[in-house]
Formats: sequence, structure tokens, C-alpha cells
Amino acid sequence: MSFPTTTFFLTAAYVVSLISFSKRNSTPNITYPFEDAILEAGSKTVLSWDNPFDDDILEIALIYDPSDNKNDIKPQHKTVIAANVNSNDLNYIWNVSLNIYNGDRCILEFRTSTQISRSKAFIIRGGKDISLLT
Repeated sequence: MSFPTTTFFLTAAYVVSLISFSKRNSTPNITYPFEDAILEAGSKTVLSWDNPFDDDILEIALIYDPSDNKNDIKPQHKTVIAANVNSNDLNYIWNVSLNIYNGDRCILEFRTSTQISRSKAFIIRGGKDISLLT
């Protein structure tokens, strides 16, 4: 029994599309900042992720001392650092402000219309005293 060439190519195209679809719709991992990375106020840092989100990133937010419950974040502990970022770029250059607060347990939250990814906890140094943030 032999398969026509057309059937073979259609089957191969279908398999490739399934693989592409599954990778595109998996939640991206934030690759930088990594756990316990130290970011300095007044510097530039490249935030990165391993594959595109399902849509452009609506916002990237810095969260100080995050709760494990995503709905339990104090508004004053969340600052949007970027909006409308092209997720296909796989990185974003963040100019870390000199007016930023220091923090020993900070995360970044990447939000699209359908997905949320969070970075590992990292450290911010060289900024303002976090106790001023109430």
C-alpha cells in the first residue's frame, strides 16, 4: 500500500502546525531576571522570555513583596514599567529608574489579554528606602 505524495505533505504540514501551535500557546517562561538577580537603580537591564506570548504584552508590572495570591497585591506595591510590548521580540530593555524603591523580593508580572507570567523573585538596590512605600 502506498500513500500519494499529496497525502504525505498534508500530513507533514498538519504535524508541523500542531507543534507550532502548541509552542505558541504555552505560557512563556521569564528567563531574566532570574532568581536572586540584583538589579541596580539607574541601570538598563534586558528582560527576556523564552517564546512569544499568545498576544502582545499589555503591561509589565513590578511588584514588591508579592503575595502568592495574585488577587492579593496591594496597589501601592505594583508599578507598571512598560505597556504594549511586542512579545515576539522575546526581550524588553528596562531603564531602571533612580526613583525606584529597593526591594529584596520583587517580581515582574507580564500580562496579556489571556495570559499572566511572573518572573522569579529578584533584588533591587541603589534606589529609595522601601519603608517610604506604605
